Parts: sequence; C-alpha cells; structure tokens
Amino acid sequence: MASSSDLENLRLYCQLGFSIIPIKAGQKTPQVDWKKYQQETASYEQVLEWSENFPDCNWAVVTGKVSNVMVVDCDNDEAFQTAKALEIDRKSGSAGMPRP
Repeated sequence: MASSSDLENLRLYCQLGFSIIPIKAGQKTPQVDWKKYQQETASYEQVLEWSENFPDCNWAVVTGKVSNVMVVDCDNDEAFQTAKALEIDRKSGSAGMPRP
C-alpha cells in the first residue's frame, strides 16, 4: 500500500479534479481499464482500492479535458525554444505539484 504521504498527495490530486490511474512501475502501462477515466475521474475511494491492489504502482494523470491538463512534449532544443517563444513553459503549468 502507498505511504501516508503518497495517499495524501493522491487525495489532493482527487480534490483538484485530476483523473488519476495506477500504472506499472517504471512503465506507462495502465493497470486498469482506463478509457472511462478519459471522461470521468475516479473517486478517492477507488484510488485507495487501487493502491491496495497495486501496491508497487506509479500514478498517472489522464491528460486532456477530464483533468484540465495539457502536456507539450519537447523532444529537442528546437521544439523547446518554439514552446518557450509561444510562452508554453513550466511557468504556465503546475510544475511544483507534489509527486506521489
């Protein structure tokens, strides 16, 4: 099961309205059928159940409208500079959020 600080962070993510799902540690593979979580968020009770069922998992935020989160992946310096010129950078988002 997740540590108490991890559970507190997960509770915070749920309260903030993020759609979070468990993923395999070190991978991006969901441990649950996640398609419905593209449209709705899991309850904190569901997240607690997942944390018991998948004690060694990592957690992912389902991006898009459901979580009101957009991700821009810059794979090289040119892409990063373009994002910066468009004012899409760490200051635009929640880079300081705690990580479970």
